[in-house]
Amino acid sequence: MYFGDRDNDDVMIRVMDKVRDVQNREKGTYKIISETEKRVRIEVRVQGHELLNLGLFELRDSRSFSFTKLPGRYFQFKLPTFCSEPVNDMPITRLAMIET
Repeated sequence: MYFGDRDNDDVMIRVMDKVRDVQNREKGTYKIISETEKRVRIEVRVQGHELLNLGLFELRDSRSFSFTKLPGRYFQFKLPTFCSEPVNDMPITRLAMIET
């Protein structure tokens, strides 16, 4: 899933369900990930004016840049929570999201 224009936006976020690993697209080979190894991968691509907004004017500026700032600036992790009761006839409005 992409958020932002893959070619033109200053910020583009890509979210992937990782179900394959060690993928070689040229050869068409990959390793299927077990259920316990499956994960989500989030990539944030920053370019153009957004680099300046982050204080990244030259490549050497990346040495002291705190990449841990990116999640708070561009996305937030949320923990989905669900009722312990059966949800078959439950209105969707009873489901809640809480911040971690």
